[in-house]
Amino acid sequence: MTRSLDDARRWVQQGTKLLGGALGGLDEDAFAASSGLAGWTRKHLVAHVAANADAIGNLVRWAATGERTSMYSSPEQRNADIEAGAAYANEICATCHAVLANEEYSPLPQATPFQTVADTPGMTELALTVFLQSSHPTMPNIILEQDDMRNVVTYIRSLKPPSE
Repeated sequence: MTRSLDDARRWVQQGTKLLGGALGGLDEDAFAASSGLAGWTRKHLVAHVAANADAIGNLVRWAATGERTSMYSSPEQRNADIEAGAAYANEICATCHAVLANEEYSPLPQATPFQTVADTPGMTELALTVFLQSSHPTMPNIILEQDDMRNVVTYIRSLKPPSE
């Protein structure tokens, strides 16, 4: 079965309407509730949808203009983000968390090691970003600047070895 352009547009409009309707009446507590996906709150799910929309928008731009626009940043930018994230983690986070690859124990026992976070199934860039923007009762209320957030997320994700 092939889908026409009109079918695709109708499908996108219907999906957008359904998502908007499902989210429209939710308050902060409802967004913090489980989404039904293991380990994901509704915040995680919404952030994931938004980040994917941004990434797909880059591909749409490429298709529309012919100007190469990758879904995600370059390998060089990723490497720079990892280095900056590692420096931030060592300076700010290492007081409580184990921040190095394969470290099993954090200085503060209730602080999850970064490696454990990286190895958590479904721990995407979006999930980490939402997680770091949500308050946690056992953590100080640290507000990361956007660049620091991106760098720490990229660093944590770099701790997970590539899938074989």
